[in-house]
Amino acid sequence: MDDLSSLKGGKMKCKILILLLVSLIAPIYGKELKIGYIDSQRILEGYKGRQELERAWQKKLNEWKEKAMSMREKIEKKAQEIEAQRLLLSEEALREKQQELQELQVQYEEFIQQIWGPGGEAYRENQEIMRPLTEKVNAILERLSKEEGYDIIFDVANMGIVFARPDMDLTELVLEELN
Repeated sequence: MDDLSSLKGGKMKCKILILLLVSLIAPIYGKELKIGYIDSQRILEGYKGRQELERAWQKKLNEWKEKAMSMREKIEKKAQEIEAQRLLLSEEALREKQQELQELQVQYEEFIQQIWGPGGEAYRENQEIMRPLTEKVNAILERLSKEEGYDIIFDVANMGIVFARPDMDLTELVLEELN
């Protein structure tokens, strides 16, 4: 429950920050800003090609899961083998088998980290699968901004700006002032 309330509190702070930012930027340009928003989650849910994207993602996910399960099974077999032979093995042979087990565990943990860790293969693959949809949405937003005069478009699903006119970017001014 605390997580939910802190999440709502964080979203509220983000909304207030965005409104403050917009109110500060508008006077700089001397005109009223036209602001719109999208809900990227609803776009994804309503996208007719969604099932194809999900199939591609699920296929890749299943490949990774199968490999992880196979690695896990090797670890379990090696552990059972060591336990079954413990009394029959010399100390040196036991150490070697335990070393092999430890190496299998390290390989498994490295695989898990490589796939599902921050910035891992799962993240990159998801970005790659979603790229065509993202590019289509961005092209539509750019066209809407030109045709309808939108200055800023927010995404209510993650409270981020998905489009802003390039001339509204103050990054270089801030960098010049800093440096």
